[in-house]
Amino acid sequence: MNHPTPQVNPAKGSYSLTNEENTPTDQFSLSIRLVGYIKHYGWDVGGVLALAFGLMSILALLLPGLTGGVLERWAHFLRLWLGWGSLWIAAGGVMLSVLLLRHDTLSLITFAWGRVFAVEIVAFCSLALLSSIGGYSIDRADAGMDGG
Repeated sequence: MNHPTPQVNPAKGSYSLTNEENTPTDQFSLSIRLVGYIKHYGWDVGGVLALAFGLMSILALLLPGLTGGVLERWAHFLRLWLGWGSLWIAAGGVMLSVLLLRHDTLSLITFAWGRVFAVEIVAFCSLALLSSIGGYSIDRADAGMDGG
């Protein structure tokens, strides 16, 4: 019995089921089909992974007693090198996930680069502000406190 197999039209990115006897099963057609699936679901998978990464990083940074293993080492690395700026990295992961999950509704061609640069300037200034509140201490910066 010949079961329907999914077929991909790579030019249109569409999927259909066919019962043709001459359905190609070589490696090239399988790779074309895989590329079609990745194009279709890649944004969603990437968005979910970025969301999980960002939220786990935020929780590990804010509640270090609840972490362990690789996540604990990741949070320690971020805190050591970036201090309070590590929260900016975790928040950036969450913002990236929102962009990836909403790729259909957002126009990335007309992306507001001025806003991106403004957020980077605000992040940099917030680290300098935290460092000045801490008293510009090299020992505190070396310990990963204040601005890192």
